[in-house]
Amino acid sequence: MQTTFRFRVTLFYIAISAAAFILLTLLLWYSWRKRNKKIIAEKESEVAELEGKLSDAAKEVIALAKKNDDAFLVRFNELYPHFTRDIYTRHPNLTNSEYSFCVLIYLHFTSKEIAQILTVEHRSVQTRKNRLRKRLGIPSKTDLYQYLKMLDDTTG
Repeated sequence: MQTTFRFRVTLFYIAISAAAFILLTLLLWYSWRKRNKKIIAEKESEVAELEGKLSDAAKEVIALAKKNDDAFLVRFNELYPHFTRDIYTRHPNLTNSEYSFCVLIYLHFTSKEIAQILTVEHRSVQTRKNRLRKRLGIPSKTDLYQYLKMLDDTTG
């Protein structure tokens, strides 16, 4: 009888210990999860704020480009420093005029919009694109925007 009682008491202590261990584990997991959710929420808030600032800055660059403002390239270089570095790394002999033309293409302006910005004929923009393709060694079937985007993505 005595051994059965001891066995039950031992079993009871083991059960209490296991329950306490499980409860403690659940409390620690809940605390860790709550802390991580808070951190994730803070980071998402920071990302949203930065995206808003980036969006505003991108809109500013586009507005400066449309006005053909002298500050356009300076602001673009601040906003997209990797693009400048990457294109000059791949094409070191690029002229300033060709670079600014590449920037307009990179910003996804249409040929018609580029013609308005540069105050030239639409056909002149097409000619410049073809000459730029040859100068950069890009096949005529390759979209310049896609090439410039790929260039920025691969060397950044």
